[in-house]
Amino acid sequence: MEKNIVTRAVIVKFEKLPRRLFSVFVELEGMYRNMVIQLLLYAVEVT
Repeated sequence: MEKNIVTRAVIVKFEKLPRRLFSVFVELEGMYRNMVIQLLLYAVEVT
């Protein structure tokens, strides 16, 4: 079985990232991860 690994990176060009903005990015990362997990679980369930 062949494994496909997909990675995505967001590069933000700031010298100093405000703490509040950083926490927003952390929250978005968590939401994105949960969405991908749910989609994968659904895809496995349907097939």
